[in-house]
Amino acid sequence: MPGPRTPTLVDVSPRPGAAQAAAPRPATGPGNTAVFTYVDPRTGQEAYVAATSTPGQPPAEYLAMAQLQQLGVSTDNVVAVHTDLCPGYFPGGYTAKTLASAFPNASQSYAHPYGWDPASRAEGIAALTSQAELMAQLAGQPAPPRPYRAPLPHPVPPTHVPPDAELGPLFTRVFGEKVRRYAPQLLAGAALPDAARATLSVAGIPSDVPLFFLADTDSPDAPPVMGGMFADVRTHLIGTGNQLSPEAAEVLAAHTRIGTDGVYVITVQRDSGQVWAAMPLDGRLQYVNSSVAAFAYSLATLYATRGHMVDADPYTAGRIVADLQQRLLAIDPNCLAEPGHWWSLVIEQMWHGLF
Repeated sequence: MPGPRTPTLVDVSPRPGAAQAAAPRPATGPGNTAVFTYVDPRTGQEAYVAATSTPGQPPAEYLAMAQLQQLGVSTDNVVAVHTDLCPGYFPGGYTAKTLASAFPNASQSYAHPYGWDPASRAEGIAALTSQAELMAQLAGQPAPPRPYRAPLPHPVPPTHVPPDAELGPLFTRVFGEKVRRYAPQLLAGAALPDAARATLSVAGIPSDVPLFFLADTDSPDAPPVMGGMFADVRTHLIGTGNQLSPEAAEVLAAHTRIGTDGVYVITVQRDSGQVWAAMPLDGRLQYVNSSVAAFAYSLATLYATRGHMVDADPYTAGRIVADLQQRLLAIDPNCLAEPGHWWSLVIEQMWHGLF
């Protein structure tokens, strides 16, 4: 079934009786700015670093943290963090958790909301857009492009995921050596459908897509996965100390862990072969993709696309993101069907200019 109409970032719906104008050009949003205040260990004086997100780059918070690292500033010296948008708990960096973990003693503040509710996120972007327009006006500069999200195509393009034998070489071209292919003997005891086993052994899966996915490994150089490789998610989460309701535990017992997106556990549902993201604290699930092959192919598409977005202006970035969402739908027509789906949250943040 087709999903709900995707709202534009800023309400451009015509008023009743108004003439229908041509749709605006797709354009990404103003992005986010992060300001970190720290005590300079050399002088004892307060100083700061600031960073603004741009298409194809990590979130603003990550960019500012990289500046601190280059300056040799300890996280203990950071006393305050201020962002334009409320740090989020979303795939693509989970900035709220990152800041809380890295700077537990720093005060945190933000100017505009960016919460779980899509309306809250739209409100924050609208306020930030107005702020950017005002600042441009005061500086005597042209107003930046207004963000506009291209609507999802209707009907959805025909679905196509290449066979595993074709995906393998494609992944190697995109990721080089960062493709994990599991030995058949390791997969033999895994509670996975045959199609998932075949993809994980023949095509493989990206081993590390920064901000988005880290595949599990039994390498002695990596920390062991709680519950072991390809553990059921119930065993894994309870082993890490999380308290699950009986209902959540029953559902997650039928999911097998294959990696993480940095916070959520990436799972395969044993009967359907679908890929889901499980929230560690309560086991809540987000739909990701229809299969492991679709997930890995989508990650490769995302990774390659982001490489073309670096230094892009809002209109160029908007065209690229519009093309990306079409490509993702051609891989899995359900991946953007609901605003709370994993890929929906990734694409929404890209439209907002957050990475």
